[in-house]
Amino acid sequence: MDPPAPFQFEVRYHPGEYLALLREHIHTTIMPTNRRWWNLLFVNLMLGTFALGLFAWKSFRVGRCRFEMDAQGFTRHSRGGPQSVSWTAVKKLHWYRHAMLMELSESEVPIPYRVLEPGQRERIAAWVAGCRPESQAT
Repeated sequence: MDPPAPFQFEVRYHPGEYLALLREHIHTTIMPTNRRWWNLLFVNLMLGTFALGLFAWKSFRVGRCRFEMDAQGFTRHSRGGPQSVSWTAVKKLHWYRHAMLMELSESEVPIPYRVLEPGQRERIAAWVAGCRPESQAT
């Protein structure tokens, strides 16, 4: 059987999807499961206040990104130059409603589903799973 074919895509992040992804990630990874209404209010106010400023700064710094993905890892090309990451450096994949988030040791890489073609999510998951114990790949 042939190895899965490499692929590439471009993405320019949108503020609404960035905020939704950040909110979803915080609510599923940081917030306690027995959160109170004031916890949610505080987090949502903080996100609304600071996340859009952070998004503007990151968008200016990074700009449009082009990703190249293959069985060894991925390379992200942006204003900051190319950055190559091996699949072994992906600590965990987080699957959310509109995007996936690749957790690295020092950062996260969001990938909106709107830029992926059918089957590419599964290919990324398989590449990561091939480098990690099954419990960490999902």
